[in-house]
Amino acid sequence: MMLFGCLVFCTLAVGGCEGLDVDGTLVLLGNTDFLIETLYLALFTSIATSFLAMYSLKELEAARVGIIQTLSVVVAVAAGGVLVLQETFLIYHAVATVLIVAGG
Repeated sequence: MMLFGCLVFCTLAVGGCEGLDVDGTLVLLGNTDFLIETLYLALFTSIATSFLAMYSLKELEAARVGIIQTLSVVVAVAAGGVLVLQETFLIYHAVATVLIVAGG
């Protein structure tokens, strides 16, 4: 599923949705910082968290895992966006947070 998503979004980016052409894509792929950031996102934040979520289902009840996964989104927004990146936390962020928690 992740590989298919990667292929679709890369195709769309090269195809013009993001304004990249083939030369621009090759420049990005030649940039070491870009590759390191992409590998970090792919390996640690996607694949590792998926495996950890599956492992947690082995050790905990599904209801508890669902609550933890729901709250992890809220923590990521607060820690990553507001604290680290210094983004402003607006009212629609609060509403979205409440909806995420209520839906979980």
